[in-house]
Amino acid sequence: MSQFVIKAALLAACAITCIETGLSAQSLWTDQSGDRAISVEFLKPEFEGDADTDFLTSTIVLGGRFPISPTIAGEAELPFSRYGIDNEFVDRSDAAVGNPYLGVRIRSRSVVSRIGIRLPIAPDDKPTPLSAGRLTDYDRFEAFLPNVLAVNASVTGQTRLSDQAILQFGGGPVLLVPTEDGGSDDTEVYAQYFLLGVFAGRTVAVKAGFTGRAILTESDLDFGERSIHQFGLGAALNNGTLRPGLHVRIPLDEDLRDSIDYVAGINLTVILD
Repeated sequence: MSQFVIKAALLAACAITCIETGLSAQSLWTDQSGDRAISVEFLKPEFEGDADTDFLTSTIVLGGRFPISPTIAGEAELPFSRYGIDNEFVDRSDAAVGNPYLGVRIRSRSVVSRIGIRLPIAPDDKPTPLSAGRLTDYDRFEAFLPNVLAVNASVTGQTRLSDQAILQFGGGPVLLVPTEDGGSDDTEVYAQYFLLGVFAGRTVAVKAGFTGRAILTESDLDFGERSIHQFGLGAALNNGTLRPGLHVRIPLDEDLRDSIDYVAGINLTVILD
């Protein structure tokens, strides 16, 4: 199959998903109900063959939503990443703020559309914590790319299988544009997509599924080489003002598995509606 056909197929798949039906800058694992909320995620990576990272090696994402109209809400995120080594020979650490996200969420029946940008403020002199942040939160790796402006768009839909079982699916493009300060020489386009099964009980929701990303602007790669996928499993309270949750993500592709074994996350969403 030619590279043109592969690229066309990926774009068509993304378009079909958007028409029928969110994966975007927002996490799949935090509570997304309510148009007025704040949240925090703590993501703890387990690096391949690495027993020397300290406990505070992690990625933290602060988020918030606020209503604009009955169907539109503004969204914002601020990511941080820290990497530290602590053994008998070395004791050092470094941290960096990532690229903040600003966007809008539009709800229409069972469809949620999102569009937003990440402002390019991540420092280019903090390669270690930024690299750790990209590996830890690969579904939003553009949050930790220096000198890159990212534009995200996605559509998420769902099909109710029973009173408590829901199938969620979605995707969209991610555009990475180098800034004047440097970074990559070329604009890149990725497709992002996910499929998630949700069991929504009276007080607890359990989620399981996979997420994926594929680069569309490289012509010399097959699908396995251009894409990265992860399996995720999570649970969270789904009612009340305070909604804590936890999840684990496991890389499914060798390229990411060579660097990281898994990511464990805890999160808390405070519903302010």
